[in-house]
Amino acid sequence: MTSLSRKIEYRLLTALMAAGMMFHCHSQILVAQGLAQPPARSSFDYINTGNCVNCHTDRASMKEHDDFIDVAPAEVWSKLDKHSQAFELLKDSKLTNQILGFDLRDAFEDKVKLTSLSDDEQLKFEVETVKSCLRCHATRPREAEDAAGKLSGRAEPLARGVSCQACHGPAGEWELAHSDKWWRLVSHQAKSKLRFTNVRDPVVRTELCASCHVGSVKEGKFVKHEWYAAGHPPLPGFEYSAFAAQMPIHWKPLAEKGDFAGRTATVKPDLDAQGEWIASLRRRNIDVATTDIKRTYREANFPLAKDDAPFTNLPRTQDVTLSGIVVLKTYAELAGDYADESSKGNKLFPWPEFALYDCAACHHELRRQGGLASRPARRGPPGRPPMPRWTSALLGLASEHAAEVNGDLRALELAFTERPFGSPQRIAAAAQKLTPLLNQLCQELSSAKFDDARTAKALAILLNSGGTADVRDYASARQIAWAIQSLRQDQERIPYAFAPPLSAPQRQAQDRIAALFHRDGSDALLLILPAQRNPVVDNLPEFLRAMGDYDAEWFAERLTLLKKEQPKSE
Repeated sequence: MTSLSRKIEYRLLTALMAAGMMFHCHSQILVAQGLAQPPARSSFDYINTGNCVNCHTDRASMKEHDDFIDVAPAEVWSKLDKHSQAFELLKDSKLTNQILGFDLRDAFEDKVKLTSLSDDEQLKFEVETVKSCLRCHATRPREAEDAAGKLSGRAEPLARGVSCQACHGPAGEWELAHSDKWWRLVSHQAKSKLRFTNVRDPVVRTELCASCHVGSVKEGKFVKHEWYAAGHPPLPGFEYSAFAAQMPIHWKPLAEKGDFAGRTATVKPDLDAQGEWIASLRRRNIDVATTDIKRTYREANFPLAKDDAPFTNLPRTQDVTLSGIVVLKTYAELAGDYADESSKGNKLFPWPEFALYDCAACHHELRRQGGLASRPARRGPPGRPPMPRWTSALLGLASEHAAEVNGDLRALELAFTERPFGSPQRIAAAAQKLTPLLNQLCQELSSAKFDDARTAKALAILLNSGGTADVRDYASARQIAWAIQSLRQDQERIPYAFAPPLSAPQRQAQDRIAALFHRDGSDALLLILPAQRNPVVDNLPEFLRAMGDYDAEWFAERLTLLKKEQPKSE
């Protein structure tokens, strides 16, 4: 056995023992000695997340990777990030049972710890309903289930909530491989085959977040109106950059990583021959070929990039711009897929589904300021609720392509209002025509350059009366305000990382940016989210109050003032 393979075997066994998984050790040692074959794996095998936390909080283990990553990710997720508590929210039995219409515990085999779902055929409705909660409140993707609805691999404990592997993918096939620096040079296509999610791609990670924060019929992630009516907190408008920062963020953009090993062809990872690494993986049945390893990190992860833009892009400018497209695309797919199922007569998708519309179009009391004149412009006859306006509020940042999209977007909007509650057939058709254009736009912009000029241009668009958004809509105004704050932070070179050390000028700039949309000293738009461990439910009265008190004239005046304050050279 080579020194490298011994090193990898030792790492694996140490991680298993540290996680209390001694029962695996005997079989692992047999494999290391060549006396047994690796156990069969499913592509949806989840490892013990304790392995992730143990390694990523151990400074000694991470030392050889400190040019690329530090110990912040696991510390932030386990101590601050409310995603780790997502399943615990469901255990608030009074509210959860009120929303579901039955006792959550009925869907589980064990009624106390709630670790495994029931197999009782008479409880199938309850179990399937709870599964739809677990799609976003835990790590149980629909695609990990077989035709019978059973998990096809080792499960991630529900108590972990939205765990590391909910975003990065089930680690059964890539945990061992990703612990060495050669992993940085493996193509994202090869990583995807091992179920590793390419979250370094700004479109992929925004789609991942939007699948829950906006919704996805295909993935079984959809909050129905009846759940809202029963007490489920309304999903607010989602702007990726603001949500990621307040989560809080637990990674560094490439621009802040420095000259890490593997970034260029002249700086190679300090390892034994890659052939030994590949051979050690093959002994584990892990499929990484020599041809999957590229010369540079850019070639492996950003093959379409024509220059060093991935390493120099201003991260918030990139995220804000792409978020505006991805959010609209996600909503169009959600509405289109639901409408398509409904038009086919699927009884699980009754029409109309009020959750697909602009809430305030019916709940007029959510807008208490200014009467009819303060309401957003109608996109159809009076009394017919439109699609949510905020979903397209930031589309104008892709101004060089927006004209190609606007016609098909307008067709989708009209499909919602051509008759009361719209035509599901026409909504499905319009959405199916719009989404390929948005996909193409995402791909074009994902390899674009996001520099100071782009930031200034984006700010100019948004400060010009909100760009393409109707700022009389509260949710759209929030999208605009979040985006402006993010763009201004890029201008001021505020580091995009968890608890970064700031200079005195940067702290002052950060304070000014945080107060851009304060009114009488308060956060008028409620731009500060109930992030970290602050409960969303407890924040609901404040959110509804902010929506009701929203003053569109004041917001328009703020945009005009901020536009005047922008440097003339921009």
